[in-house]
Amino acid sequence: ISDILNFGIGGSALGPLMVTETMRPYKVPHLEVHFVSNVDGTQFVDLAARLDTETTLVVVCSKTFTTIETMTNANSARDWVADHLGHAAIGDHFVAASTNHEAMDAFGIRHQYRFGFWDWVGGRYSVDSAIGLSLMIQIGPDAFHEFLGGFRTMDEMIGHVEALDARRAIAHWKASGLDISPILAVPQNPYRQTMVQSVGQDHGLDEALDQELIRLAQPAIQDGH
Repeated sequence: ISDILNFGIGGSALGPLMVTETMRPYKVPHLEVHFVSNVDGTQFVDLAARLDTETTLVVVCSKTFTTIETMTNANSARDWVADHLGHAAIGDHFVAASTNHEAMDAFGIRHQYRFGFWDWVGGRYSVDSAIGLSLMIQIGPDAFHEFLGGFRTMDEMIGHVEALDARRAIAHWKASGLDISPILAVPQNPYRQTMVQSVGQDHGLDEALDQELIRLAQPAIQDGH
C-alpha cells in the first residue's frame, strides 16, 4: 500500500485529518493518507489522476454508511477501481468503519474488512474509534496506542471537574497557552450551533467560553456536519 484514500465528513474526517497532519513526523515511511470530503468530486478526481489504483486502499468512514457526501465519493472510487483493475478487485481495495452491515453488504465491503464501533460514538470520540483507522495505519499500532493513552489521561483529568469548569479551562488554555483568541468565522449558519458541536453540549456555554472564541476555517459543507 502506498496511499490511503479516506472518505468521510464532519466527525468522520476533521478529527482524523487534524491528527494525521499533526502526527506526520511519526508516520510510516512511503505511505500517504489523503482525506476526501467534498461532494463536488474535485478532491477525488485530482487525487485519482495521480494515484496508483493498484497500491491504493480506500477507507470509507460513515456511521450510517448512508452519508450522501461520503457515499458519493465512495461510489466514484469503486468505479475507479473497477475501471482500472476490474470489478473483482473492489473487495481487495475497500475497507469501512461503520455500524451499518446491511449497507456494507450492498456496497461490497468484505466482512473481514469491516471495523465497527458503538452507535453512540461521535464528535470528539470519533478519532480514537475505528474512524481513526487511517491514522492508525499511518503511524502504526504502537504509536496509536500511545495516542489513545493521551485521550485516557485527558478524560480522567476532565472527569474530576465540573462540566462548566472544564469548558472554561479548555477555552482559557486555547486563549492563553496557545495564544489563540480570534473571533469565530463560519461560512454558514450558526455561531452557537458550531460552538456547541465543537466544545460540547450547552451547559452555560456562553459563560464558559468567557468571550474566548475559536476561529473555524473549514468549507461550509464541513461545518454543516
